[in-house]
Amino acid sequence: MKTGPVTRAVLGWSFLLVTGLAAQAGPPPRVDLLLLGGRVLDGAGGDWVWADIGITADRISFLGHAASARVRARDTVSVKGLLVTPGLWDVHSHEEVGRVPGRWGKPFLTQGVTTVILGVDGFGNNEVAAMLARYRRQGIALNAARFVGHGPARTKVMGTDFARPARPEEIEAMKRYVKKGMDEGALGFSTGLAYNPGYYSTTEEVIALNRVAAASGGIYDTHDRDMGVSYKGIGFLNSVTEAIRIAEEGGTSLVFSHFNSLGLKAHPDMPEAIRRIEAARGRGVNIMAAQIVYTASESSVDGHLMPRWAPAGGPDSLLARLKDPVSWARMEPEIAEILANRGGPTKILITEGPKEFTKRSLADIGAQWGVSPTEAIRRLLIMTHGTRLMDMNLDIYSIENVRTLARKDWVMTTTDGYTPATDTTYTHPRTYGGFTRKFTQLVRDEKLITMPAAIRGMTSLPASFYGIPNRGLIKPGFYADLAVFDESRIQEKASYDQPRQYSEGTVHVLVNGKFALRDGKVTGVLAGQPIRRGGR
Repeated sequence: MKTGPVTRAVLGWSFLLVTGLAAQAGPPPRVDLLLLGGRVLDGAGGDWVWADIGITADRISFLGHAASARVRARDTVSVKGLLVTPGLWDVHSHEEVGRVPGRWGKPFLTQGVTTVILGVDGFGNNEVAAMLARYRRQGIALNAARFVGHGPARTKVMGTDFARPARPEEIEAMKRYVKKGMDEGALGFSTGLAYNPGYYSTTEEVIALNRVAAASGGIYDTHDRDMGVSYKGIGFLNSVTEAIRIAEEGGTSLVFSHFNSLGLKAHPDMPEAIRRIEAARGRGVNIMAAQIVYTASESSVDGHLMPRWAPAGGPDSLLARLKDPVSWARMEPEIAEILANRGGPTKILITEGPKEFTKRSLADIGAQWGVSPTEAIRRLLIMTHGTRLMDMNLDIYSIENVRTLARKDWVMTTTDGYTPATDTTYTHPRTYGGFTRKFTQLVRDEKLITMPAAIRGMTSLPASFYGIPNRGLIKPGFYADLAVFDESRIQEKASYDQPRQYSEGTVHVLVNGKFALRDGKVTGVLAGQPIRRGGR
């Protein structure tokens, strides 16, 4: 039997609890569900132990050896030899849990995910109470918490006139917007400074808004301003430094969304970026990062293949500029430079848009039309009116940087994904295999990190960082969010060629004590809970 110090402490406490119950007069303790004989990895980072887990209602009520404690159960499930962990946390998700098919969360459940963090990249509005109430009313498969975002705040106050610094009175209005979201239970304040409208904000504006989140004990979540390939950006290292400054002066913890450096020019900067983060951590700034374990990114065409002035004002303004010869003459060489920085048109695949063009590269589409890749972008955007045209950028991340970050104890995991709205949409495989790929590639095949370390970064670390009590560990009194894996069968099936393939090896998933996945099949039970800041 293997035991870590934290696990031994948990089991010791549980043993005292259980033996105390057994010594009492009356019938033996009863639970609703008993998972028997699992290799329990409690999420704290220690090694696994053999243990049984009892669940009563939505909580873990027993951890130990059920036979010796004479525990009785209404339902008993053998998990002998299987790995039992806390449910996994996707800390940067775009899952639309309020809509079908997102409310079912199937790609996430089949990886063992039970909790998603939403409203990221600066996109979350401040109607937090209404959205969480809707989740509760209609039912959701996954637990969900939300951020309030910079983008909606800026749009609400400045409208389409956002391509400039905000005036003092506008910043005050944005602060009121953020405060409403925080008062209604947002985890904190999120930005997408590489996108419109946040691109035009000053650092001082963001600090002022972040202080509002700090006043409520919130967190600063950022898609920072320049991950390495922003057109005429500030550079990756300056972007990292700016994010640290916003958190430090604003008075919050900080999490970098999908942290990595983009593009060949920025890849060598990762060691210095890590040094700056760890120096800030050393002086007391609570900094975490989320990572994607793939080397391709996915975003909107107008969001990362165009200069920021082009889509300013919204789809109608973008459409007018695309059709105007003078504007296009300015725009086209800038788009060509952006494409070159991102590896060229062969590296850009359309994922959402007109079906006949999805899963095809810009180079291929341009060749079919007999036009340049930049002209192909123009035509595609006009066809879609500048909305919901998504692309995947192959080989934009360095696999060596992925490996380096995976070994850091301040790094969590994300898919950065969402369930596609239709069965035919091409998509990034990260939604279906982001967590499973970390297990297979970095834990099992390359042995860069241990399974206990990987599980900690997916469970207790985010639960602690986001300040959500009674989740993220297998411990009596904690919510029964659990994942059960057959380690010998864990495999991501999703690939760039066939991304819509569910992961294998996840046997059971319980969300708040209910089977969301049983014997490898989604049950349709919607036991997820909306979570407000502080776990309410």
